Amino acid sequence: MANPQYRYVLDMSRREGGARLGQFQVEPDLDPVVEWGRFTALRRWQDPALAAEAEIRIQPIWHAQAGAPFVDGLRVTARADARHTAKADIPVSYFRPSARRQGDTLVNQKQLKSGELFNYTVLAFPATEARAKKSSNPIEIEEVPVPATLNPGSLQQELEGSVAFGEIDPELIPVFVPQAVIDEVIALTEQAEAVEVGAVLIGKLHRDADSRDLFLKITAQIPARHALSESTKLSFTPETWAAAQAAIDLRGTNEQQTGFFHSHPAKHWCNKDCPPEAKLKCPWAIPFFSSQDCDFHRVCFSQPHCIALLVTNTFAGMKLTMYGWNRAVISQRGFHITKPEAGRPLPLAEAGSIIGANINETNCDT
Repeated sequence: MANPQYRYVLDMSRREGGARLGQFQVEPDLDPVVEWGRFTALRRWQDPALAAEAEIRIQPIWHAQAGAPFVDGLRVTARADARHTAKADIPVSYFRPSARRQGDTLVNQKQLKSGELFNYTVLAFPATEARAKKSSNPIEIEEVPVPATLNPGSLQQELEGSVAFGEIDPELIPVFVPQAVIDEVIALTEQAEAVEVGAVLIGKLHRDADSRDLFLKITAQIPARHALSESTKLSFTPETWAAAQAAIDLRGTNEQQTGFFHSHPAKHWCNKDCPPEAKLKCPWAIPFFSSQDCDFHRVCFSQPHCIALLVTNTFAGMKLTMYGWNRAVISQRGFHITKPEAGRPLPLAEAGSIIGANINETNCDT
């Protein structure tokens, strides 16, 4: 990845009263920014090899009014030669996970109360050569980007045979999920009852023959065998990944691991003594993609086209949400369900969900 040329600092203060907590240097994980820069180049240049070999640079976007050192985002630039340049702007919310982690540290140090709100401002300063050498890892590992495999396809044909689910962002590549896969992950959720369950989603990245636009087609889900399932936790084991890859190899159609599915048995977290009307408004009925989910997605599905499906089992019914990368930030997104059955009701869609929070999934007390 590109060597960082800046060091980043969080200027933090209490939300209530505004008392300063101090300035704290952070080392944000810039790999998703690099990935987004290459993906932006791929979409614009339409050349997988050229995008994979591009030189990536990351620089702060200075605040329009306050100027340097106040950061309003990041700009990632991909350059392949004098003729090829692609740029993308990353929102300042990219630093939110760093701020959350620093907040947790302050709670552990008794400088913040658990649950206390705080404000933060991102600052950036040029990294001196001495500091850059001091912070560098003595063991250097060079990652060689692999060019994306683009399969031919018809975006118009996929759109005509599908229905939109959730809010569709025209800036993101379309994602298509078969109705059969939706049915299967909901069935897995129902069968698992009070424990979480998961699966690996496989598919292919396509390029439209006419518009040259990219889109993702999920082709199947492979249940997460050998996973460790608990009421509030799901862990994929090495045997899980090996079984998934064996299934892909057996299918023999060059599919890729493009995401994962997991469930939240929310109605089983609810207090059994809650009245029926309270169960329908249970706070656990709101879908959430926790900080642990974000970490898992970041490590295992860091490519910008990868997605995650969540089924939340609530007293009101099964809620279905999708998450994916948007300018290097994990966010909720809409998608398309292909081959839907006429007249068959779809799962419940949730317009807003919680992403990245440290939520402790326990039985509700209401």
